[in-house]
Parts: sequence; C-alpha cells; structure tokens
Amino acid sequence: MAQEIEKLIHELFAFMQTFYVYPQGHPKLKEGIERVYGMLKDAFAQRDELVIGIVGDEVAFEKEIFFELSKRFETLIHQLNNKQIERIVFLKNVTPDELVRFLKALTERSKDLESYQEYLTMLGVENIRIGKMTHAGQLLPPGAHGEITVPIKKPDHKEEGGEIDTVFDSFSNILKGEDLDFIKLQMTLNGFLTDAYQQKKLFREAGFLRNYDVSTFLHSVNVSLLSMYFVSALGYSKEEILQVGVAGLLHDMGKIAVSRDIIQKPGALTEEEFGKIKNHSQLGAKILLKYVYSLGVLPVVVALEHHVSYDLSGYPQLDYPVKPNIISSLVGICDFYDALRSRRAYKKEYLPEKIYEIMMQEKGKRFDPYLIDRFFQELGVYPVGTNVRLSDGSIAIVRSQNKEDIFRPHVEIISPAELHGTYRDLSKLQEISIKESVSSSPGP
Repeated sequence: MAQEIEKLIHELFAFMQTFYVYPQGHPKLKEGIERVYGMLKDAFAQRDELVIGIVGDEVAFEKEIFFELSKRFETLIHQLNNKQIERIVFLKNVTPDELVRFLKALTERSKDLESYQEYLTMLGVENIRIGKMTHAGQLLPPGAHGEITVPIKKPDHKEEGGEIDTVFDSFSNILKGEDLDFIKLQMTLNGFLTDAYQQKKLFREAGFLRNYDVSTFLHSVNVSLLSMYFVSALGYSKEEILQVGVAGLLHDMGKIAVSRDIIQKPGALTEEEFGKIKNHSQLGAKILLKYVYSLGVLPVVVALEHHVSYDLSGYPQLDYPVKPNIISSLVGICDFYDALRSRRAYKKEYLPEKIYEIMMQEKGKRFDPYLIDRFFQELGVYPVGTNVRLSDGSIAIVRSQNKEDIFRPHVEIISPAELHGTYRDLSKLQEISIKESVSSSPGP
C-alpha cells in the first residue's frame, strides 16, 4: 500500500507545482486532475481518509517517510513549510472540483481571511483539510485547532520614483536578503505591461532590447519584458503574465554569487570558471526559496531550469531528469535571444538574421520546437524597429510583422528621399526581399 501512496503523493505534488502555470481550461490541468483523482479513489477503497504529513523537510504517510519524494519536491515542501502547512487530509467524498479549488487556494498569497481552512470552507471545499501537527508530532484530526493563519499584507499605493527604480529596488532587496514588497513589484510590472499595450514604447522599439552594454539587471529587465510579451501572445491571462514577468526578472539571480570578474571576463572562460557560472542556476533557486511565500514557486523553478535544454542537456543535470517547465523553456529562449542581441565590451550584438540562424540550429535540442517557432512568429526575424536593406537597394525600417512569412514584414522606406515614408508589405511584393539588416547603433 505504501508504494501506491508514494505514487499518489508524487502525482499530487507534481501537479501542485505546475497548477497555476497553465491557463485555466488548459488540457494539462484536466489530465492532471483526472489522474490524481483516479488515484485518490483507488486509495479510498481501503480507507476513509488520507493524511499526508510534512515533517520538517520530509514527506510522511502514517509511519512511512518518503525520502526520495522529499528530495524530488524540496522546493514545494519549503513552500508548504513557509505557509505552516504540516498536514493535508483528503476525505473519502472529495470531488474533482474540490481538488481544483484546493489547489487554487494554495496559489493565493493575499487573502483577507483568518485561515486557509476558512478560505477552503468559503470555497465549498468540505473534504480537504489542512493544518498543523500536535506537539507530540501527531497529525491533528480534521476540525481540530491548529489551522494556519495567513499574514495579511496591505498594498502600498504610494509611488516612489519611476518604474525602473521600483524594479531595481526589488532586485536590490533580494540581493541583500531583505523583505520584498511583492505587491508593489507586481503593480510596477503591470505598469510595464500597460505601457507596452497602450503606448507601445517597450516592445515596438528594438533599441530598448539591444542598445545597452547590458548589466545583469538590465538584461533581466529585458528578459522579463520579452517573456511577458511572449506569454501574452500565447494567450495567458494578465495575472499569469505578471507572474511570468517576475520569474523572468529574477531568472539570473544566482549570478550575484559568482565573481564579477568571471561574469564580465572579456574572453574564453576556463573550465573551472565555467563551472562556477553553471552553478548560478542552483544558487538562484536557493536565494529565491526565501521569497517563495510572496513570489510563489515559479521564480524558483525558472531560476533552476532556464538552462535545462529541451533534450535534457544543459545544466544543472537533475537527479530526476524531466522536461523543464514550459515557462522555464520560454524564459530560456528570451534569455538566449537577449544575450545575442546585447552589445558587450568584448563583442558586438549579432544581427537579427544571424540570431535566427543560430537559434533555429538549436530547435529540438536546446529549444522546444513549438516555442521557438512561435517566438519568431511573434517577434519576427527582423524585430519592429530594425533597419534593413532591401534587394532593390532602398533602406527601410520594419514597422510590423507578417506571421504568415516571418521573413517578409511590413516596412517603411527611409531612403532614397523620393520614396521616404512609403509603406510596403513585402509579403505581397515577391520581387523585393530583405537583403540584410543594417545596424543603426554606433560602432564599438
């Protein structure tokens, strides 16, 4: 029986980790609920309730401690510990709908309620209970005292400085190990998103993404914005887009623990130096574990996995190799793209057509085939704002993409003078094509 329970807990915890990453109604959610509920029903053939305990850093069931499970789901267990959840009780009459409501409740981080148990009751969840253990280490029975209370954090609407300053302050607080005002950070990223959609200043100007000698912070802001743009194009909700934005902003947090001399070294790294660079994924995940209560588990997962490739190469090499989370893969694409676009002290940025060539060579290896195709379908080979030389000798600037043919966007002629201001849809002009991009940035 213990083996079946271990499999059940594995499926339940795996599903809990990814529950809020996928938009509501996604087939993955339906499949996961059906799988977990089916296993619960099998377990209830021999019992009326199922009690899962969190004993320190270990997962327990009755007298059994599942050490391998505890290692596999270390991040989730840390999150449950931060929420002071030491027991989860499933009663025999639990329904699939209650499972969904329960998991949704666990992803909520700011509710004006006394306890999670009260929140579950309000949601109509009668057959799942959560709480603490007794001092003797026994699991409290359903309905006993010991349900956890949720600290309430009021939003601070006071504006202090610009959006970049607010993001930088949040970034700095994490570097220093200080408290994080997640609500303020989320509101600021919401401002980024609104600005991008309404004023079109951030995503429509390629200069924002390329004309910097990029520091870790500016690179992280770029990756955050690119990731939000990408998931918005994939149809994610606004709340989910903001969560992805936070994860993108913090994906490289582990680099603060790597020597700046190595990060900024203008040349090839030694094997030892590269080993230290590769550690930044695990270091970043450990740093962000402190903030999992306010930020959720997604930034931890993305920090750990954004260099894990689609074919499971890359780093870190995990004890339990599984495909990386879809958001980790997505942020990894944005991270790689921005690194190629960025001017550094020891190299020029790559031109757009070269970036496309490099990244498509990694399709099915480093990058998820579907995601990399969608990425360039949305961004284009030549992003909006790119100067290009056409096959007829004229110079143009890309104004919008053509998703049916990513090599033939809509352009505005800027040279020669007599054609200045003329718009052309290259998808309808097969005799004219883009010959090459023309860098508009100054020389090195």
